[in-house]
Parts: sequence; C-alpha cells; structure tokens
Amino acid sequence: MLLQHAREAHVVGVRVRHDHGPQRPQGQAQGAETLLQQRERLWGAQAAVDQHRAGGGADPVHVHPPEGERHGKPHPHEVGCEYFYEQRVLRLRARAACPACSVATRVRQGKRRRSGKSLRVVVADPVVAHRVCLGVIEADGVLVLPSEESVVRDLEELAARVRERYAGRPPAEVEALQPARELYRRTGEDPTKTRPSSEALFRRALRGQPMSQVNSLVDLCNLCSLEFLLPIGLYDRDRLRGAVEVRLGRPGEAYLSLGKGLFRAEGRLVVCDADGPFGSPTNDSARTAITERTRNVLLVVFAPASYPRRRMVEHTEVVATRLRTVVGAEDTRTEVLGGA
Repeated sequence: MLLQHAREAHVVGVRVRHDHGPQRPQGQAQGAETLLQQRERLWGAQAAVDQHRAGGGADPVHVHPPEGERHGKPHPHEVGCEYFYEQRVLRLRARAACPACSVATRVRQGKRRRSGKSLRVVVADPVVAHRVCLGVIEADGVLVLPSEESVVRDLEELAARVRERYAGRPPAEVEALQPARELYRRTGEDPTKTRPSSEALFRRALRGQPMSQVNSLVDLCNLCSLEFLLPIGLYDRDRLRGAVEVRLGRPGEAYLSLGKGLFRAEGRLVVCDADGPFGSPTNDSARTAITERTRNVLLVVFAPASYPRRRMVEHTEVVATRLRTVVGAEDTRTEVLGGA
C-alpha cells in the first residue's frame, strides 16, 4: 500500500494522494501541529507519490474525505476541502481545490484576483510629511478565513508576556508606548483622550481580557500591532477609489468607523482616497472593512517622524512575511515613508 491513513485529491489537473500522518495520540487536540509540521507532512506525502509514479505506479482514484475530519471542523464548502485549505494557506504552490467542492468555492469566495495595479500612498502636505513615519504594505491574493488557531495562540501568548512584563505599571510610564503617543501629539491629537489602537490592545492585554477574534487577517494585524506597539490600519484595497493620501482631516470630514459610530476626522491624521477619509491610527472605517471576500489589502503602520527608519523597514518585512505564510498572499510590496 502506498501510504497509510491517506486521503486523495486533484492537484493542478493531476490526481495525487496526500498523507495526513499517523493517528493522533488520544487526548491531543486536533490542529495542534505547527505550520512547519504541516508543511513537512504534506511535502513528505507528495515526495512519496512522486516516487510511486517514478516506479510505474498508477494514480489512485479520488475519494472525498468524510464529513467532520478536516482540522476538527465541518466541511466548509464555501472555503473548500481540507486539501484546498492547507495547500492555499501554507503556500505549497498547488492551485486546485478538491473537485467535490471547487464549484461551491468559486461561487462563495470568488476567484482569487490580483488588482493589476499598485497603489501609491503619498503624504502631499509637507507639514504632515515631517511629522510621520509610515510603513506601507500591499498584498495581493490573500485568503481570509475564520480565526487561525496559530495566530490566536500567538496573540494570547504575546498578551501574557505583556502582562508579565508591565504588570502594575501605568501606560504613561511604559516607554514602548511613547512613539504612538508622540505621533498623536505631533499631529494635534491628545493621546490621553483618544488612544492609539495599539495602546487599546495593550490595555486589554494588561487587564487580562481575551483578545478579540475576528478573522485570520484581522487577528494577524492585531498580533503585529501589539508586538510593535504601533497602530496599524488594515484596508480592503478593492474598495478604495483613486489615489491614497495621508493628511489631516478637513472641516466636515467624517466616516463610519468599525463598531464606534461616526469618527470625526477634522484636524486628525487620516488616510483618504477620492471618496474621503477611510482610516486613522485610532480606528478603521466600515467602508474598507475586511471580509471573507477580501482579496487585496493595504496596511499602514503609523509612527512619528523620529521613529528609526530601519526599525520600520523591519516591521514591514515581518508583516509581509506573515501575510504570505498565514493568509497566503501571492505577492507583497513594502515601502517606508519618512523616519529618522
């Protein structure tokens, strides 16, 4: 027998068998293996198939995995079978979903599409340009799924380290929070009255409150924001129109924020397109919110002009790498505007 405990699926027009490893020890949670272990398991199975073919073996016939055996979740036809899920998220370069659910996948999710163009984020106002440092990350072809277990685990572990390190210290005395506060003061905002989104995450972690779970992409953004202790804006790029500019809000400008009602943008640092403001270091707008249909995204890391440019470059690289490995971004581009 070629492989034990195997399931089969079509990959790029060729039928192959993929191994799901030895039986899980009793009591071990499903989905507990790491991304690296999953990669090694899937690649090992593919190598065995290649060796079998080289020896003249025939391709096995496709057998759809039984219900409820995919990472401990029911078969989500809007996402595709487990093989589709693992291959696309882990970036193993196999593009085809299981034939039993590929039609439903296309209808529910839509084809993964690339925007065909790169947005240019500009800071046209010289006053603002001398007060901010921005890390810009664009990603094409992301796959947004329900909260990813590995990201949620990393976020909770990071929150626990925050509590351990800063317990009993008021946020005003935490040096790592000062860059975001300086950004607010430099752009005319009082950080003690309106908190940066990163400080809101910090305070939540300090109080021991569970980190909110939205979806794999939003959770990943929160992880990076709490790690850098800098606000990060996350936007659906396909919902933007025209050029993107970071500037101060004009009289009368406002937008409907996520879960916090109307955000009045006048005099505040905001990110805008042809339709007006859609984001800020405080919160994002409902207009550009991330959903399971999001495919192309823009992220902006906010910091003051005094922030070291080299550190911001490192931050953008970390975000881009995680976008590729966690949500399967097909292409990423980064840029840093300003910085010391």
